[in-house]
Amino acid sequence: MDRIALTLWLPDRTRLRIRVPGDMPLEDVLRRLEEKGKLPPVRGRGYRTLRSRADGRIFALSMSAAGNGIPDGDELELYEMEPGNDRARLAPALYGCPTAGDLPGIVPPAMLTREEAAESVEL
Repeated sequence: MDRIALTLWLPDRTRLRIRVPGDMPLEDVLRRLEEKGKLPPVRGRGYRTLRSRADGRIFALSMSAAGNGIPDGDELELYEMEPGNDRARLAPALYGCPTAGDLPGIVPPAMLTREEAAESVEL
């Protein structure tokens, strides 16, 4: 399958440009980025989730980019979640609540600048 180019916005507001096989599950993409040292390991019992910057959709990590309907060139936000906090921390992302910036670990998209340097990774 063809490769899909994506921009991944990390929790620290940096960007990572990646090219991934369209049929690779997103959980494998994140695991491989972690193995390459591009993402820190998840702490404790935490987990990650990906959300579209364009429309706020949250993607199934068990599915591929193509399976999730992610178009080439899309921008995704990476969130690191902790068990027990997921509903409170994802609610603004799900419902477009303007208080997203008030929650720890969530940066409103308007605060993310496109001027920051982005690293590129091919998987």
